[in-house]
Amino acid sequence: MYNKMSIYQSGSITRVLDPIIDITNNRVEFVLPSNTVLSSDMRLLNLGVTTSVADKGYNRFAGVGATIRNLYLLSNGVTVDQLLDANTWLAFKETNKDYKNVVSMGRMKAGHDLGLVYNSRTGATDGNQLSNPITAKLTKTTAAATDKGTLSLNDVLPFLKASSMVPTTIYKDLRLVIEYETDIKKLVTTDNVTATILSTPFLSVEEMLDPAFIAQATSAYKGLGFMCIERDILNAPTVLATDVGTDNSGDNNIANSLSLQTRAYDDKYVSRLLIVPKALADEAYEGHTANIVAGGGGLGAVSLLKPKLNIVVNGTNKLSGNGAEGYSQIQGLLTDTWGDMCVSWQANTVGLFKQESVYAQHQDFVSYQGYMGINVNEFVQSLRLNLDYQAQLPPSAAQGEKHLASLNSAYSIMTFAECRKSIMVQPDGSFIISYM
Repeated sequence: MYNKMSIYQSGSITRVLDPIIDITNNRVEFVLPSNTVLSSDMRLLNLGVTTSVADKGYNRFAGVGATIRNLYLLSNGVTVDQLLDANTWLAFKETNKDYKNVVSMGRMKAGHDLGLVYNSRTGATDGNQLSNPITAKLTKTTAAATDKGTLSLNDVLPFLKASSMVPTTIYKDLRLVIEYETDIKKLVTTDNVTATILSTPFLSVEEMLDPAFIAQATSAYKGLGFMCIERDILNAPTVLATDVGTDNSGDNNIANSLSLQTRAYDDKYVSRLLIVPKALADEAYEGHTANIVAGGGGLGAVSLLKPKLNIVVNGTNKLSGNGAEGYSQIQGLLTDTWGDMCVSWQANTVGLFKQESVYAQHQDFVSYQGYMGINVNEFVQSLRLNLDYQAQLPPSAAQGEKHLASLNSAYSIMTFAECRKSIMVQPDGSFIISYM
């Protein structure tokens, strides 16, 4: 395998590709240059949204990445790599960084609203002590004026991240297919506008020029191993509370203890697992004022009330004792598994009960970054998710408390797993993709 320096020394040219298919608010498709060698550092440019009313914020967690629901990298119709629910994954990955990268890089490239900082209190009644150090990107009513962002495909397609080069002499008829998100609540921070995903995004690729190098690189390329990202969705049949709760102490709460079997990862080696609870209640993502969308409109992870987590792999509990119990243990396990997390104040908990009087505008972040993660590092024959939490009926349906419906809701549990895959090039130049 050649490193990036050897590729760049061979001489190259950067090409900006137009899509061959571009259906507004539906899908876009690119054909990559054939019979050459490409750098794996590919970037989507000109990503953005126009809205019927100007100056709306992009998704709080994913920014312009919220526009991408699914994407696929195909060679002769064979899927080389893919990512389903890519915008949910990107919402997590934008959080899965240290603070300086979230603020300095993420806000500028993706246009999300992460990386809040504390300000000093300016008055006795000033309850909003959090602000954004860099102004987030905003939509406009025209494509020319709206703020745009970029996306590195290395962040969503591990095949590209694992390789320094992509020989299209082997990966023939290489195509990138993107399916767009259509839910307005996942695109921007208000739901009383219409949104149109920009037509004509561009794909930036670096192509090698030296025929001798291309021939040598093709001959030397034998394939690679990589960790693909696979997604599964589990239904969590929650027993709901029917009596109004008065606090988070447990009075009138209904305990739920679920054991959820996933078959998506059977017969695969799984490294790390990410667990993303999503509330299905109608008002779970209502913001602090009317028509404001909280929590990324469902791209984030809803924090469960009094959570406890364990997984059973091949019949054995992965965690000893009671598993990970409570927000601190679960957050610690997540960090141990996935690394740095830039989580806003109490966004990984359900927060304080009277949220509107404490968090002010920040309440649209509270309880929407309740991610869970755990190392598996096994060949999986069976995997079961054991999840305990409580349901609580909110005491009020006032606008500022509508999002508390997320505490008394059915849930879907979205999971992402790193699964080992390999690509082997055959003597005839074809390739075989298999799980390792």
